[in-house]
Amino acid sequence: MKFLVVGLGSMGKRRIRNLQVLQAGEIVAYDVREDRRAEARQLHGVEVVTSFDAGMGGNPDIVIISTPPHQHLEYAAAALAAGKRFFTEFTWPGTPDRLDVLIDAEQQRFVGAPSCTMRFHPSVQVLKELVRSGRIGKVLCLTYHSGIALPQWHPWEDYHSFYVASKEKGGGREQVMFELDWIRWVFGEIRSVSGYVRKLSTFEIDTYDVYQCGLEFESGAIGSMVVDLIQADINRTAKLMSEEAVALWDWKSRGVRVYLGRERRWEEFPEGGFRGYNVEQMYVDEMHHFLRAVQGEEVYMHSYREEKRLVEVVSAIEQSSATGAKVVLGQVGVVA
Repeated sequence: MKFLVVGLGSMGKRRIRNLQVLQAGEIVAYDVREDRRAEARQLHGVEVVTSFDAGMGGNPDIVIISTPPHQHLEYAAAALAAGKRFFTEFTWPGTPDRLDVLIDAEQQRFVGAPSCTMRFHPSVQVLKELVRSGRIGKVLCLTYHSGIALPQWHPWEDYHSFYVASKEKGGGREQVMFELDWIRWVFGEIRSVSGYVRKLSTFEIDTYDVYQCGLEFESGAIGSMVVDLIQADINRTAKLMSEEAVALWDWKSRGVRVYLGRERRWEEFPEGGFRGYNVEQMYVDEMHHFLRAVQGEEVYMHSYREEKRLVEVVSAIEQSSATGAKVVLGQVGVVA
């Protein structure tokens, strides 16, 4: 197969690495910035082109779209019009209904796939199985926090030029979606949200740097989630509580710990066994799953319909913050 990778920031280069690990085929790469094209050529030995049209002119089989989130839809629509399969990172289309063109197309055939990276993380998969199997009883409450100070996210570049600093380019909303996707996958559909969305730091950005929200799930469980661009050291932490057990996940401890109340003991689920886990692997596994879906060997586990739902949830959190009221999903624009 032949691939056109569009966007050569950190994610675009990562997708090139993924494809090379998988020995997936020929790779051509494009970015508007000459320095990034040169870097991709030097680091990964791929052919680079100076325009998207030139890349498409090479007749790729698949387009990998790793540009800033507000540009994904433009490139996906172009790939769709050309009859090419495509993969997108988490997309911020501005309004949920702008994704309808991709949803309409995917109802007819498999045309493309939105990213769902965290579903391939081993600890998230453990949490999924613990909830699905009932091993820890019915989960009643979730608390979750994901954070990193924006200047530390891409320390090799000026954070002012990083798309996350700009509300127009997505402004970190795709990171909220990144976390919400696995949360919905593990705990089920979200019924309603209430939230505080703020810009609190002294960082020179024109977007929000904290999303703090309450979540009510269709299962009856409730949760709280914080996603921020302030925390001085990157981490993710989660706690799941039922009447029978507590499950703890800490990104840095590389595993899930479960306290079984009736047995009065801890059970450990380390990532990768004694050898540990390389986080890069979840991106490789995601891309492998996508390629198998392209070849008809698997059904891709995410969809643009679900992506639209994530956009609706983030929009509802912002609406709740603006109005001070809970927002019922499925009724975005209606407060309760």
